[in-house]
Amino acid sequence: MVLNSIGQTLTESFDLNDSVQRTLRQMTELFSLDASSLYLVDEATLSLRRIAAVGQRTEQGRHIPPLKMQPELLQHIKAVHATFLSAQGLPIPTVLREAQRKEELQSAFVVILWSKDRVRGGLVVGSRAPREFSPADINLLIAVGSQISNAIDRSVLYEETRLAYENLRRTQEQLLHSEKMAAVGQLISGVAHELNNPLTAILGYSQLLLSSGQMPAQGMEYSDKLYKQAQRTHRIVQNLLSFARQHKPERIAVQLNQILQDTLALRDYDLRLSNVRVHYDLAPDLPMTAADPSPASAGISESGEQRGGCDPGILERWGSLGQHEGH
Repeated sequence: MVLNSIGQTLTESFDLNDSVQRTLRQMTELFSLDASSLYLVDEATLSLRRIAAVGQRTEQGRHIPPLKMQPELLQHIKAVHATFLSAQGLPIPTVLREAQRKEELQSAFVVILWSKDRVRGGLVVGSRAPREFSPADINLLIAVGSQISNAIDRSVLYEETRLAYENLRRTQEQLLHSEKMAAVGQLISGVAHELNNPLTAILGYSQLLLSSGQMPAQGMEYSDKLYKQAQRTHRIVQNLLSFARQHKPERIAVQLNQILQDTLALRDYDLRLSNVRVHYDLAPDLPMTAADPSPASAGISESGEQRGGCDPGILERWGSLGQHEGH
């Protein structure tokens, strides 16, 4: 009946700290204890961490920091597969020994929590008067410790499952985003290739007009403007193709000035629509830099999107790119 009640308490919630805290209160009443605590053990780092405590009266007893345990203690427990030990004579940390003295605990025992061959932790029970437990009480304490150990295993499994689900969800979102970007890239690539054909004709005929010598001055001016705007459009199309092209990450020698200009050319329409004028102040002597041009371009574009919103009216942005000491 007692084990059923404690087992129900431990399975009511996945919040291990809360369920263990309530279990310790039940145990304190059942065994007429003055204090009880639960410590978790990390075998890899030999650390002790208290996660629940009941019955402590002093400030030192209420606040126990994470502690280091003696390797000899863990080796002894595992060697004899101990389940119930008297705290008297054990090489426990000085902080715990001092807290026991401050709490005036005359008797203290440790129920070892096992998970197969691993030591999960220890259930510490204490009394402020000399106390001995009967064999039946010891068996009951060991059974309670086994239930607490099972609850710890369930809590760890739940947390691992939750983290695995979160990682899976993020991976699915990234995959979906990648698929969308791939679809957008294919669409951009198709449109850019379709634009290339008429652009080639416009560039060719405008060059013929400029070189014919048969156009009046105003016609030559218009043809020159047509040729320059067609060239600009051709560069934008090439940038779109470069943006849409899927490739593995690589580090090559790049010119930052060129990346900046090519990227802002793609944003030219949005900037003009928002009444933003960009002024360049680029150092002509910048050295070549080893980088992946696509992520670098994407970073500049994202920065532009974050700063792109503005109130109506003309907003002028001045940007400079040059060499600085220590960069």
